[in-house]
Amino acid sequence: QTISGLACGKPIRGHIAFLGGPLHFLSELREAFIRTLKLDAAHIMNTTPYRDGTIDGISHLFAAIGSAMTAADRRRIWKELEGMYMPWRDYDGQPFLEQGGFWMQKQHIFMYPFYYIDYALAQMGAFHLYGLMKTDRGQAWQDYLALCRAGGTKGYFDLLSLAGIPNPFAQGVVSRCVGHVIDEIMNRYL
Repeated sequence: QTISGLACGKPIRGHIAFLGGPLHFLSELREAFIRTLKLDAAHIMNTTPYRDGTIDGISHLFAAIGSAMTAADRRRIWKELEGMYMPWRDYDGQPFLEQGGFWMQKQHIFMYPFYYIDYALAQMGAFHLYGLMKTDRGQAWQDYLALCRAGGTKGYFDLLSLAGIPNPFAQGVVSRCVGHVIDEIMNRYL
């Protein structure tokens, strides 16, 4: 998402949208891109893999969903976000949807609350393997193949270890995993 969304073979300028996943949830990664691209707050936008911005707009409130916030509070916030990110939405007189009820159809929020975190963690592994591929394609393939073969048979940290992928929760790992991606963007597109 980052490479194709930011560069597309053209100079990076104007407003930059961090397209959810790791760039939304891993502040170390996001800050590395901001620093490298020399962005100021006025030129940074956050969106989600849904690319409508609404989920990111309430992601910091997920813990409150079902606890401190009322259903009316959640609908009110969603309605505000829809007005900002999707002003074209028209619910044709459906009161529940016009009052912000559409967010409830995002079933993965209820069924798979760690979806976005899983997405970010998987992206760090992909960045690591991509970096390894640039220096040792054969080893990267073997590590990836080992990971695929063992998928579903071990826990997350054991799979990382098996595939030689560093733990993204360890200090500095995000910077190392994404550093070569930033360098590639800078060298190819800037």
